[in-house]
Amino acid sequence: PRGALLPYGRTKALASNLVLEAVAAGLDAVIVSPTGIIGPGDWRPSRTGKLALLCARGRLPATVGGGFYFIDTRDVVCGMLLAAKKGRRGTNYILPGERASIAELMAMAGRAAGRKPPRLRAPFPLAWLGSLFLEQYHALCGGTPLFTRSALRIIRYDPEIDADRAQRELGWSSRPLAVTVRDTVAWF
Repeated sequence: PRGALLPYGRTKALASNLVLEAVAAGLDAVIVSPTGIIGPGDWRPSRTGKLALLCARGRLPATVGGGFYFIDTRDVVCGMLLAAKKGRRGTNYILPGERASIAELMAMAGRAAGRKPPRLRAPFPLAWLGSLFLEQYHALCGGTPLFTRSALRIIRYDPEIDADRAQRELGWSSRPLAVTVRDTVAWF
């Protein structure tokens, strides 16, 4: 938990540790750790879903540098079912999906909707300043900001994540991100 980049990551690490303590006491459990989830059926929509939707509607003026691993909701469900059936007790299976920059993700959303993706790329300091404003605005007025300083930290960090264990031990794989984005835009 102390090595986690963000509070959200710390809570996930603490929860995983609690599960591992219970496994040591006899619980038969595995842990599944998906990365950035996106896909059809995003009824709320999530922040990533909102970005894709704005881009598909031609209402996203710019992207920002950095990237992350995005995983289809359907592949997360499949990974969880495989982990429940084939997973080794006390093992964490990371389900990363496919790595893409934010610009690549938005280009996929634009193509899926027949629109041109944003051509502008906001400099990181400007995006950071915008996130400060958005966080304060939504703290006062309610709602959820489209992007936050935490999200910017993660995409700027752009970690390397691999799915070797889930692929090798569970037989898990993920679909291409372009298919996920196309299906997500069609669903919206």
